[in-house]
Amino acid sequence: MDQIRKLFILANVCAFFVLVYLVIGLWPRWFPPKPKPKPVEWTTQMDWVDKRKGVQILAFYASPNVIEAGQHISLCYGVAQAKTIKIEPPAGDAWPTFTRCLDVAPGKTTTYTLTAIDAAGKQIQQIAEVQVLRRR
Repeated sequence: MDQIRKLFILANVCAFFVLVYLVIGLWPRWFPPKPKPKPVEWTTQMDWVDKRKGVQILAFYASPNVIEAGQHISLCYGVAQAKTIKIEPPAGDAWPTFTRCLDVAPGKTTTYTLTAIDAAGKQIQQIAEVQVLRRR
């Protein structure tokens, strides 16, 4: 009986080591290593954040740009590297951001001017015109 008990313990120890050996050998198949992320390569789509380019107007437009009197439009803008911006005539609260739209309702044909100013005082401008049609 004592010999059977020793044989049973030895079989369990061997089975344990065989199991450990199989798990270590099959672990990479069950859980393959995650690939290392590739380093980010500079593309032309990233140029708008290039600090060397200075202040930029990414977008400034009215949608739609032809309306009837009393209708509302979206006046959208986007700037990069601007410290302050100004929209003339005033169209609501505006601040430097990559993309934002303001809801405006011009009463007559209006030319909006966006002025973006960087920290060094350099400024650039762009215009967007909204044509307001009168009903007859």
